[in-house]
Amino acid sequence: MSRLISKAVHEAAGMRLCGYLSPSGPHGPIDGASVAGELAAFALPIPVVVDFTHPSRTARLVEEAAETPCSLVIGTSGLDDGLLERIAAVACRRATLVAANFSAGIDVLRRTASEFAALRDGHWDASVLDVHFRDKADTPSGTARMLAEAWSAARTKDAPEIDIASLRLGKGVSEHRLICHGDGEVLELVHRIENRRAFIAPILAAVRFVHEAEAGLYSLEDLR
Repeated sequence: MSRLISKAVHEAAGMRLCGYLSPSGPHGPIDGASVAGELAAFALPIPVVVDFTHPSRTARLVEEAAETPCSLVIGTSGLDDGLLERIAAVACRRATLVAANFSAGIDVLRRTASEFAALRDGHWDASVLDVHFRDKADTPSGTARMLAEAWSAARTKDAPEIDIASLRLGKGVSEHRLICHGDGEVLELVHRIENRRAFIAPILAAVRFVHEAEAGLYSLEDLR
């Protein structure tokens, strides 16, 4: 994702790539941009740091961001509750936007899941199918958990829990299915990412948003 995002930044009006943050430490420039091993190595203040990496690297970034002025856009999947709490703590001082999935279509699917669950509470069951490439680090995906949470949050407390099934195969990008089962009928909603370019416009919008925003924890909902 880093190369795709950096290319988009180069092409975007009013944006400039300041550099890359590498866990292996500083080394030669990439596409003319410097590469550093820690946030403090960049000239301050750092406008926005975009993170689509691994939870272990996100944890290190959050620790450094607590001491280094910057805003954060975090799209790393598989963040556990402890790390999310640390992100929320940093967001008290830094504008921070976190999303499990930055595609516009998934945002529509999430809202649809919530609205449909509320309308059909107690009369429909649902499951989420999460399909990703074989080497994806987390199972189920953060997006699958987000969809399940959106459905469950709209139901009454005694409603059955939503199941998540995950498949890891091939080299495709991702597919999520929300399968809703009623009395004698099935509603299936499918979202498929065919190219990671689908994430770029929302990511750039998030960068612009946190650059101007006050300290706080934000989601894609705040971009609308």
